[in-house]
Amino acid sequence: MLRERLADRSDPVRLQAAYFLSLLNDPRTEPEIGALRKQTERRRLVNAPLKQMGRAWAIGPFPDSGRGLAAVHPPEQGAVDLAATYGSLTKTLAWQPLKNERAFDFIKAFGPAGDASFYAYCRVTSPIRQQMLLLPGSDDGLKIWQNGKPVWTYAGVRAALPLQDVVYLDLQPGSNDLLFRVNNVEGACELYAHYRTLREVSATLPEKFDNGALLSRLKSAGAGGGTIGPEFLAVNWPDAARRGNPERGRKLFSSDGIGCAKCHAIDDTSAAVGGPSLAGAAARFTVPYLVESVLDPSRTVSPVFRATSFVMRDGKVLTGLVLSETADKIELLLPDATRRTLAVAEVEQRRLQKTSPMPAGLVKTPAELGDLLAYLLRSTK
Repeated sequence: MLRERLADRSDPVRLQAAYFLSLLNDPRTEPEIGALRKQTERRRLVNAPLKQMGRAWAIGPFPDSGRGLAAVHPPEQGAVDLAATYGSLTKTLAWQPLKNERAFDFIKAFGPAGDASFYAYCRVTSPIRQQMLLLPGSDDGLKIWQNGKPVWTYAGVRAALPLQDVVYLDLQPGSNDLLFRVNNVEGACELYAHYRTLREVSATLPEKFDNGALLSRLKSAGAGGGTIGPEFLAVNWPDAARRGNPERGRKLFSSDGIGCAKCHAIDDTSAAVGGPSLAGAAARFTVPYLVESVLDPSRTVSPVFRATSFVMRDGKVLTGLVLSETADKIELLLPDATRRTLAVAEVEQRRLQKTSPMPAGLVKTPAELGDLLAYLLRSTK
């Protein structure tokens, strides 16, 4: 009877049937429940607020030599490294910030270039796993990657218009890297980038820094009374990641090791457990980014993953990541990866912190971090 109600005309009836069926966790109906929820979310997305990417990192032009989008250039090969530079004919190409003035105008930023491609890159941070309705437009061809995986291709010649294409993305909790490639045949070259989401997301520019800048930042963090010892400063981390033991890293990542798995999903099928997803890390994150995220987790924290401090009526203070909230209850993920449900009526005061709920000092030695990096970068492609 519940399965039949999945096709009911009423949204509330369909969703209530899906909820009760999900409690059974029956493999015969789980795919239908997932499809129903996705369809319902997509229908609601049409009425969600329309927003646009305000800024992006951009680079180009890369000569396509008459091959269009079939030509492959460095930015689409592995994780985007904003500190990298590339030789292109007589120029050295480097990533630079580009403002969206109605659209991203590559010719205005880089000069005329026909038979060539430009790239734009930004990071979208979502507090939960949800869908995004991405509505791009381009002059001319367009290819889009999400977290290193191609999700959209338009191979053709056209003038750029807003909302030309309709692309549904499954956002992971945490950061989601979006890489746009626009293949310019001749003349103007622009990119429109509008989107809709049901839960608010943060569209930001990742920082540009390499291994040298990483060591300088770690040194300043350690000097400020942090938990980063001098042994972590004398390491070439890209080499350490290559030499690390992924099996030992897997054990460290598990709940019985350092416990990363208590809060972070390692693939797209893992249950969302509160912290940012690490699925597909090899195609999403550079080594310096991962090292700093582990050793100094509060250095750069997205607004949707900041800790919140609660002062309770009995005088106790609890700090953690707010997972969900209703008029009566707040579900909190604590730094030890346990969950606590707070009664709103018992909260005396709350304050959003600038820090990450993830505690520093989880990794004790450079060898441990090297093994963890090896696991993330070799096992999550």
